[in-house]
Amino acid sequence: MYEKHIFGDDSVKQKRVLIILAAVIAAASALSYILILSEKNAAESESSQPVSDVYRVSQFNGKIAVFKNESEEPVEVLDAYISSFPEQDRLLLEQGIYAENESELQKIIEDYTS
Repeated sequence: MYEKHIFGDDSVKQKRVLIILAAVIAAASALSYILILSEKNAAESESSQPVSDVYRVSQFNGKIAVFKNESEEPVEVLDAYISSFPEQDRLLLEQGIYAENESELQKIIEDYTS
């Protein structure tokens, strides 16, 4: 009898449990929805940002060449043989000289072709 007074009868207990369970499910659903939306937004913002090209000036078949984004095939092969350059320049070209944009790329090309 004392227990009935504090906790109520069984039907009231069941209603309270169901209400609490429904609140927990609603909170979990809302959290899942928020997480899904934030992941979707992050993926969209990553894909909508332009990817900047990275250029590498190196050698290809003995000539100076321009490679884009770590490609093994050059996008341009210049009419300048690396054998005509001092040893230090040849070593730099063999390792690759990197440019983060087309402006830097043009400066490197001008340095080796002028």
